Amino acid sequence: MLKLIYAAQRNPKLSPSDFVRRWRQHGAFTMSLPNWEHALTYVQALPLTRNKPAHIDAVAIYSAKDTLFDDTSSGGQDIIKAIEADERETFLTQIPAVAMWVSEHVIKKGPFGGFGLYVFFNALADARAWLVNIDTNELGRVVLNVRSDIAYAAGDISVTVIPSGLPYEAVVEVNSLNVSVLTALHDSTPVDQALCVLTQEAPLWDASHKKS
Repeated sequence: MLKLIYAAQRNPKLSPSDFVRRWRQHGAFTMSLPNWEHALTYVQALPLTRNKPAHIDAVAIYSAKDTLFDDTSSGGQDIIKAIEADERETFLTQIPAVAMWVSEHVIKKGPFGGFGLYVFFNALADARAWLVNIDTNELGRVVLNVRSDIAYAAGDISVTVIPSGLPYEAVVEVNSLNVSVLTALHDSTPVDQALCVLTQEAPLWDASHKKS
């Protein structure tokens, strides 16, 4: 499985409300493309008022089968160009510059939806220490995502190493139906260690819930 997480800013030509509509439109567009057959999961997580230290307008999770990049034909290149053009209309920068490909380590299984907290750590060790100190009883999904090159260097030879634009070594994603639980986690996370974004999750695609 291949997995990407991004933390993007909106195109400054768009108001916050216009951006949300444009982002949903961008999602619908990418899901209409022929290569979507490789997709496993797509979640758009809209940041709430709290996020630190940077201003982030969009967090997303996209996962796909390992066959995602198998199409090297001109048709595959045309799809990439179409996505890039649509990204320019939606975001401040192209998604590869604000994304990271990761190796997923599920600590607690749970569905997408409700509220999500995404904590981007400068160091993998800090992410692991943060996880040790949280109470997972009130949380739904808990996942440690390690940047692909960091995971490979740590001995995970199964991971596909893909260049990432974000500098963080790890992202922890947790969710809950109780926003106050995530607010407390957000407020207790040191600013110097992480980019911490509290969101409302919108699962747009989950292949595990699709009928075969």
